[in-house]
Amino acid sequence: MTLERASGLVLVGCGAALLLKRGTLMANWLLLGYLVLWILLLKVPPVLQAPLIEVNWESLSEIAVVMAAAWVLSAEHGPGPRVWNRLLPTGERGVQLARWVFGAALLPIGLSHFFYIKETISLVPSWMPGRAGWAYVCGAAHIAAGLGVLTATLPRLAAAFEAVMVTGFTLLVWCPAVFAAPSDPARWSETMISWIIGAGALVVADSYRRPYQ
Repeated sequence: MTLERASGLVLVGCGAALLLKRGTLMANWLLLGYLVLWILLLKVPPVLQAPLIEVNWESLSEIAVVMAAAWVLSAEHGPGPRVWNRLLPTGERGVQLARWVFGAALLPIGLSHFFYIKETISLVPSWMPGRAGWAYVCGAAHIAAGLGVLTATLPRLAAAFEAVMVTGFTLLVWCPAVFAAPSDPARWSETMISWIIGAGALVVADSYRRPYQ
């Protein structure tokens, strides 16, 4: 079995367990561990090798958003394996740390809109007026949402707005792209990544409803 297939099986298995609510706690911790390893082995090295290339930070941050959501779920469901509890606390402290990871991750995502403004503008639907303006506004909105979470300034609203914005982007940009070329795996991949980031933001926003907010 190749590493790619094994990786896919882990994700499918964890997703099925979460949807069926069977072995939820184990699935949470397995997914969290998987994402942490993904970041450490695949995303951190490019950042260390070329820290001035913004896309490396953006790529790391996209996975960090999903990891933060998995951490929130794991922290809320209780202690996991001892080795993980030492590295990734649970309970109130774990949720708060996960929120900070989420907030920090939104900053490079927002900055990428400015660093790669031409590419960002090209993604804005042609029927929308002021395409350049939308690109700048969305970049600033990502950064504002991240700062809102990091500084605890309307953090639930900030995370919820991030979820709505990314989900809207998925529906307006990537879903039509998939329909236009359903055989293109890259478009499916981008659609899923965007959708998952929106879902991760929603998980973080929902965490503020808990008593320890």
